[in-house]
Amino acid sequence: MSYIVGDPVRVDIPDETNPYHLLHGEEGFVLDSMEDGYRIGLIEVPVTFFAYPREVRPSLRMY
Repeated sequence: MSYIVGDPVRVDIPDETNPYHLLHGEEGFVLDSMEDGYRIGLIEVPVTFFAYPREVRPSLRMY
């Protein structure tokens, strides 16, 4: 699945060895779409980060 800027997403990083696993389940929005991934801005955690397409899913909430 591909996303565009503004799409709501949920972080899906179940691998506990991944340093970003702590963000698993957090909700956010696509801030930028790049060739190999997305810049995600989270709602509850004041952070932005790069995520590969396999690390995000559609949001469970309706914004």
